[in-house]
Amino acid sequence: LVDEVHHVVHVDGIHLHRDAVVLIAVAGGHVIGWHVAKSEKAAAWQCLMARIAPPDVLVCDGGGGVLKAAKATWPDTRIQRCLFHVQANILEPAGRRPRLEAGRQLRRVALSLPRVGDAGGAAEWLVSYNRWEQDFASFLDEKSEYADGSVNDMHQRLVKARRMIRRRIREGQLFTFLDEGLASVGPVPSTNNLIESWNARLRDMLRRHR
Repeated sequence: LVDEVHHVVHVDGIHLHRDAVVLIAVAGGHVIGWHVAKSEKAAAWQCLMARIAPPDVLVCDGGGGVLKAAKATWPDTRIQRCLFHVQANILEPAGRRPRLEAGRQLRRVALSLPRVGDAGGAAEWLVSYNRWEQDFASFLDEKSEYADGSVNDMHQRLVKARRMIRRRIREGQLFTFLDEGLASVGPVPSTNNLIESWNARLRDMLRRHR
């Protein structure tokens, strides 16, 4: 067990190939734990987290079982979703070069998310997203009817993005870094950029030692 209680711990997984991933925990610019597993399942993350004292805040991308593991192992730790990962999750269904106006407007909303730096900016971002939902509500509700009689959303990718964003907002993990109580202890990053430098070193080693 790493007894020191860190204010912020970053975690991320880097896949070596299809059946191997390195799960890494970083705090204060240092790797404080790592675990090699076959996949990013919750059980694998728990093996890593069980050896580390629960931090005040966990910064992560929220995928691959990490949230389930954190809930079981670090139940009192606050979660900050990496805003760059959330942005990427929005851009994926919206598209990099959207043809539809709804897609173009959503792309603007997504690109502005990592730039949020204070409570006013967070409120402004939420307003801009709600405005997008209202402006394109009837458009997003359009349906397609197929020859077999089945009915589905006409704009499935955008509807998927709307569903995902609603879930992220409901979870309350987008703007944890703005919590004044946490900030009084020390700064909380809004992204997982710190850990990317370690991932980059591993990727370089893989390229040089194939």
